[in-house]
Amino acid sequence: NLESEHAEGLGLVMRHDFNREEEVFCFFKCGEIYSHYHLDEGSFFLFADGVPLLDEYGSQYSTGENAKGEKIRVGASSCHNGISFSEHPEDRDIYNRGRVDTWRSLPNADYAVLDIPVHLLHISDARLVPGNQWQWGFEGEDEPCGWWRRHVLFVKPYGFFFHDELTGTLSSTLDLNIKAKDFEAEGPFSRVYRGIKDHRIAIHVNAPTTAVTEDDHFHVEPRRDIIAHVHS
Repeated sequence: NLESEHAEGLGLVMRHDFNREEEVFCFFKCGEIYSHYHLDEGSFFLFADGVPLLDEYGSQYSTGENAKGEKIRVGASSCHNGISFSEHPEDRDIYNRGRVDTWRSLPNADYAVLDIPVHLLHISDARLVPGNQWQWGFEGEDEPCGWWRRHVLFVKPYGFFFHDELTGTLSSTLDLNIKAKDFEAEGPFSRVYRGIKDHRIAIHVNAPTTAVTEDDHFHVEPRRDIIAHVHS
């Protein structure tokens, strides 16, 4: 019987009703283990009742288009369910590697706190080295230019609550990639999405008063999915 757990160095698994049709599974990436620089630290994906509700587009798709027919760079931060940062020079990018600061798992609820530094790093061009091996080089600040602290509460079986604390001067965007057919807006920051098997996915964001919600479609075969961005 698999239960919720903190996978040291990798992240968190929050789950309920393992190996049943009603199983809920949520994974958070937060730790020193990494492979690609896809800016996915702090992001998550969520399954319930055997279907994906919030999906991960940063690694599984090689191409996509938004509602305007524009190509989507699938390695971008917006393709993960997390927070992306902007207002930095074009030759720089955000690179994070966080840690799980607090973890509690109980029969009826899980709680965690994720601490994620925001680094601005210069990414050097790949270069050919002896033995015909390509390598990436990084140089940048030793100290982060900001911090992202995410509190997560999972009230089993279907309630997920997030509280994000951000420090620094960069603007931020909350990116949510919902696997849905359509949605109904119930206010500036409230949406009810109609997902696979007609699941109703209700999302409410208590955003800053300066925030703006942007709804978009991300087209990948064989279906169209919905992306919601909250800019602050």
